[in-house]
Amino acid sequence: MFVLKSFSDSFKKWLTGRSRVRLHEINDAQEICKDVYTTDGLGWPIKRQSLVVRTDGGLTVINGCAHSGLESVLRIASKLRGIYGVIGGFHGFSKLEALRGVSSIVSCHCTMRKKELFDHDMKTEEIIS
Repeated sequence: MFVLKSFSDSFKKWLTGRSRVRLHEINDAQEICKDVYTTDGLGWPIKRQSLVVRTDGGLTVINGCAHSGLESVLRIASKLRGIYGVIGGFHGFSKLEALRGVSSIVSCHCTMRKKELFDHDMKTEEIIS
């Protein structure tokens, strides 16, 4: 299991107490296996991380609530290669221009501006909400 180094010691101890859990602490964006990456800890006060998967179309970003700011997650992920898709909650995200050129957008829980995503002309192939 890949977790942020900034997670509490008690939480990490709890995780390692589970059978067959091997803990890998990270403190920056890195490849965790072939074509799968994790972002570094983003946000404050609670650090969050996202998963980035390389696909034939480009990178697909998978996040939870994006409390750290979806634009920050996309900026980090785009350093690896062009972003093809993004899946997850967009929380308070409002900088729609950050999604320009992203071909597939799948907004999930806690996305507050779903109507704006559909109404905004982003030249996106697919928006699912």
